[in-house]
Amino acid sequence: MVTNLDSEKRLIKLGEEKKRILNVGFPPLSSIKKNSLYNKEEIEKILKFNFNSELSILTYHPVPSENNLQNEIFSTIKNLSKKGHKFIITYPNFDPGYEKIIKQIGKLKNKKNIFVIKNLGQKLYFSILNFIGNNRGVCIGNSSSGIKETMFFNCKVINLGIRQKSRYKSSNVYSCNLEEKKIFNLFNKIITKKITYSKQKNPYYSPNKIKKVDIKIHKKLVTLHSQIKKITY
Repeated sequence: MVTNLDSEKRLIKLGEEKKRILNVGFPPLSSIKKNSLYNKEEIEKILKFNFNSELSILTYHPVPSENNLQNEIFSTIKNLSKKGHKFIITYPNFDPGYEKIIKQIGKLKNKKNIFVIKNLGQKLYFSILNFIGNNRGVCIGNSSSGIKETMFFNCKVINLGIRQKSRYKSSNVYSCNLEEKKIFNLFNKIITKKITYSKQKNPYYSPNKIKKVDIKIHKKLVTLHSQIKKITY
């Protein structure tokens, strides 16, 4: 079972028989009910953080070859927050080098317009993506979530660095080097709607195909993913 057509093609190239491959999309997306997610007021109440009509979220995980460039990211967020942009910053995973990122985050913890939280949990995280979709903000970072889950919510994404280099990306994802000027300019272009992406079918969403999967296997996949999310979000 694969999450997208690109992965299916890769398996075929590796010699797997096509009839043995089932593109089921990204399993958690098939169970999301947008009307059950938190609205803006509920999110603000839970976080005790008011963000009016615009909000962006940053999640950056450690990449050894990018250790000396991480400050570019957090310097950009600091400068954008000074201009009135609101940000939620979540903690990284526990890959080597995470301590340095947490230290960088700590410097922004009490800054105006910035809210820091270790992890959001799936429902709150999806609720935030649902809010910032439709030109209300930007999802920033190098998490696989920015690739697989954001199109479902119509979110624009700034994909930072090389961590997701080989993962298939839909048209809502804009890749950017870890250079403050480039991140700053791309963010402003997105926020001011100077950049638009061409609509496409969500490559990670296959609600009909997933019905073909044995329900027990599907439940195991969703359970396993939830366990992983508790660690990474």
